[in-house]
Amino acid sequence: MKAVGIIAEYNPLHSGHLYQIAKAKELTGADYTVICMSGNFVQRGGPAIMDKWTRARVVLDSSPDERSNADLVIELPTIYACNRAEIFAMGAVRILAGIGVTHISFGCETHNFDGLFRIAETMVHEKARVDELISAYMKDGISRAKANQKAVADIMGSDAAILLEGPNNILSIEYLKNIIQLRNEGVNIEAVPVQRYVSGINESNALLGFAGSTEIRRLIRNKTFDEAAKYMPGKVCLALSEGGAPKERVDKAYEITFELLRNDITRLFPKELTYLYCIGEGLENKIKKEIVFAKSVDDLVERLTSKRYTASSIRRILMYILIGLTGKTADRLTGITRDGKVSEPALFARVLAAGKGGREFLKKVKKEELATIPVITNINRFFEENSNIELELLAELDVLAGDMYNLIFGRDMYEYSDKVVTPYIEV
Repeated sequence: MKAVGIIAEYNPLHSGHLYQIAKAKELTGADYTVICMSGNFVQRGGPAIMDKWTRARVVLDSSPDERSNADLVIELPTIYACNRAEIFAMGAVRILAGIGVTHISFGCETHNFDGLFRIAETMVHEKARVDELISAYMKDGISRAKANQKAVADIMGSDAAILLEGPNNILSIEYLKNIIQLRNEGVNIEAVPVQRYVSGINESNALLGFAGSTEIRRLIRNKTFDEAAKYMPGKVCLALSEGGAPKERVDKAYEITFELLRNDITRLFPKELTYLYCIGEGLENKIKKEIVFAKSVDDLVERLTSKRYTASSIRRILMYILIGLTGKTADRLTGITRDGKVSEPALFARVLAAGKGGREFLKKVKKEELATIPVITNINRFFEENSNIELELLAELDVLAGDMYNLIFGRDMYEYSDKVVTPYIEV
């Protein structure tokens, strides 16, 4: 059995994503396509433009071409989905491996796949040296991403380091690192990179019908939905339009998010902020100072962004404040502590949507005992039967993230609760 896993956010699903799914199937000849998708909050720290259940459902059959449709969608838990590239990739790759996929496909900006592999191999085999260089550069007050790039330049030269300028290249290298580590552990996963087609993350090409998710979200918020719709399947456009105009709904969600953040930050003392994930080294004082002057989430992010903290890392930190995620809990779940110690991460595969092929895949996984991590189809039954404290924490964090998402989008807290909504199963 061949199963290709794809790591995604689909925020929102667009024509470039459909191209990648079809290409991954073509390159692997896979019998099944499994998507590991971010939940209600995404890697850059904000709420997804549509909830995870809707995004999972539409990816099963958004394209009239069956080659572009997926079979199964599982959730990338919040602790991994809303985290830096290293932890995002670690969680996603190991969840896909844990459910029995044989290939993992991912998009990148470059066609120089060999270059990506060489960087990943170097970072795995010379991890101690890389970590030492990153730590030294970060002491100079620059971000982890920039420190990572400088470390690669020191070891492999500037030509290799250039590859770390693309956000998808950065993630690709992290995926490859985890695939290499899994191979060292005896788990054979084949990497299948796919070069992004035509448009970059912040670009669009109306003539060919491709645009990055960031650009599509910008069009939705700043221009007209009709223009953004050029780059998305019809079913995605329809799902986005449910409940009113997407722009007004997203703008309102950002307003509510800011009010919640302003309340939380105002009532917390600086020392209390330092208990939260990734806050320290004086950032707590900066947050307390700037919340008084900020007029919106975007304004607050701009005020807090610096050489050390990128806009994306600040958005993630604000999300941690929103859900009250402590550093102690995050370290316990990811297995990666602030001082660099590594232990086993908490992992499970929670099903969000499954088509006919997805149901077949899950049956084979169960029959052949391919899964090395729990597979969850009923979250309430999981809570009743589970005895692992870390896994319970991991699931409760997803439930909490769902509650917060419903709150900021003005949705019924019970009707849309993670403990009430069930996976979408095609019959």
